[in-house]
Amino acid sequence: LVAVREAVEKGEYDGNAFINEEGREIKNMGGDIDVYILDEWVGKLNFSGVNIDGHSYQEIEIPLTLYYEHLTKSIVQAINEMNFNLSIKGIIKGKVLFGLVDYKVPVMAKWE
Repeated sequence: LVAVREAVEKGEYDGNAFINEEGREIKNMGGDIDVYILDEWVGKLNFSGVNIDGHSYQEIEIPLTLYYEHLTKSIVQAINEMNFNLSIKGIIKGKVLFGLVDYKVPVMAKWE
């Protein structure tokens, strides 16, 4: 990708962005992603309304909502077990081909 390569060379891109490698715009991209500590649900990431031109990238801020009751419970469990892992699981969705076709992409990651 020329746009990403140029941004990296200028020091404007640090790898935390959504990249559209296709020639067509992605419209109205959004996501609903759950956050877990030790497989205990603690919160969510949610965003919507992101448009990315073809062959470009878009950095966005994604709000994280944590639920203290669940967070406290999972942290106590992590301390008791002397084990800590963080994972996310959800879906990113949007529209392609001039906004005519919906797509969904599952998202999963785990850090231990």
